[in-house]
Amino acid sequence: MKKKVNQRRIFSGIVTILLVFGLVFGSLGMTSQANNVTYKKGASMKDLVSIMQNYCFIAFDTIDMTGHQHGNVLADKMTGNGCEYTTRVPYGFTNDNYIRKFVNLSSGDIKIGYAGNNDNLYVGEGYTVTKNGKSYYIDGHKVVDSPNVYVDMANEKYINLEELQDSFAAYNEQLASQKTDKNVSLSGQKITVDISSGAAYLNLDASGVNSLKNDMIVYFPKNSSSILVVNVDLAGGAWNRNVFKVFDGETLLTQYEKDVVNNVNRVYYNFYDSSQADEQYTGTLTMKGSGPGTVIAPNASVTLESTQCGVYITKNLTARSECHWSKSVNPVAPQGVTAPTATPKATE
Repeated sequence: MKKKVNQRRIFSGIVTILLVFGLVFGSLGMTSQANNVTYKKGASMKDLVSIMQNYCFIAFDTIDMTGHQHGNVLADKMTGNGCEYTTRVPYGFTNDNYIRKFVNLSSGDIKIGYAGNNDNLYVGEGYTVTKNGKSYYIDGHKVVDSPNVYVDMANEKYINLEELQDSFAAYNEQLASQKTDKNVSLSGQKITVDISSGAAYLNLDASGVNSLKNDMIVYFPKNSSSILVVNVDLAGGAWNRNVFKVFDGETLLTQYEKDVVNNVNRVYYNFYDSSQADEQYTGTLTMKGSGPGTVIAPNASVTLESTQCGVYITKNLTARSECHWSKSVNPVAPQGVTAPTATPKATE
């Protein structure tokens, strides 16, 4: 595959990822770009891998969530009926949610966070946040479960969400440049990974996707920690199908918490479009069925129609049914991918 580089990433320069600030959203009265994300100081946020280990639902534009969702949110905007959205995350990771703006939010409560955790919700765009007893209200909408709601301060530091999207686009492109290797084989309904650790790569184009069986199964060696990266070139194609079932030896890894805690990132679905100058896929993906796996499509719209288990890096994300998430297992680390630098927030 011919390497093509986004001009904005050239401008940023290629450096080792180093994010030394934790994430928080927009501020009251800020004069910088609309979708700035603030970064609070914190040792847990160091690079893109750290972000994937701390957030389940990442939407660089809009997220629409219903059902019963297990995972923290990092999004520019949230739309839909807030009373149908909840996160319940008993796994002990960073319990912060960042939503810059609520768009077309139906009347009713905003259910975000889990009462058993010390969850935080950060908002921007000049919202009025009030407190009555132990309950917070955002412009009159009661926030259910989340014990803390914040609008960040102008003296904190921020990072531009568009630049963060570019960083994930560079990561997406880097993974896509890998070739199918000898450590993975495809035969009928089975995809077999032969290594016990490290990453194996399988590349599919549109015709390859069309030839897949409806219920594909990935087999990893027993008690292994290896990862399968499925690079999917959707030039002239589409993805509207079940995610792969995953076996560790003879054990099926289900969507339940006891399994996904250690197996979320065993499969990466990395979507791109080789016909585009920047190789970014900008169409719509529909992930059906149930199973563990991470989706990397930073400029695409992704719909999760059933029980998924992973990290979702998207432009627009629609989550239905129930999704689970926990810290990533042996994530494939980006090499030399530019990360935006946190700088003081502009003030009036």
